[in-house]
Amino acid sequence: VPGYEKSEGVDPERNTETFAQVILWVDNERWQGVPFVLRSGKALSRDRKEIRVHFTRGQNNTESLFSEEGGNILRLNLASEEVNLGIFTIQKAGGVTPAPMRVDDPISPEHLSPYERLFLEAMSGQSRLYVRDDEVEEMWQIIQPIADAWAENEVPLQVYPAGSDGPPLEDPGGVTESRHSRTTAETPGSEPFPSYY
Repeated sequence: VPGYEKSEGVDPERNTETFAQVILWVDNERWQGVPFVLRSGKALSRDRKEIRVHFTRGQNNTESLFSEEGGNILRLNLASEEVNLGIFTIQKAGGVTPAPMRVDDPISPEHLSPYERLFLEAMSGQSRLYVRDDEVEEMWQIIQPIADAWAENEVPLQVYPAGSDGPPLEDPGGVTESRHSRTTAETPGSEPFPSYY
């Protein structure tokens, strides 16, 4: 997998972010202590569109999300035309045992490209793939301080090798600043070269 700076038409001297991770918290009783970790990036090991629910051991215990001894995982793979459901259980011996299940998605039997799906939704008056005005305003309240910090070089650029899973997931309890990253041309397993924002 080539790194971003090796892509056609990209200035290798330009330090453009290719990965973002945001950890959000919902301030209400129901979701108290539950982190929502959103990760997106380029040149990763594989294309993924998935939702993972990590079950922790005990109330407000996020440490098991970021350790080898984490709790059980429910994974919803949304990348294909079907919804694939996988349950990964932690055994007493410490191993992880997948218990894959498959659930067919009856909503979209046609094989449509992402843009075709957007246009179809718009023409049929459906709005489930679009955001409302108030949602856009909330998103910018989150994004603008991050963009400002990047523009002022207040946030260090983390480097991750192309073809990897991106930077390691950090414990949200210890995250106090925004992070952004860029892929390198290095192959997975090799030491990435320094990159500057």
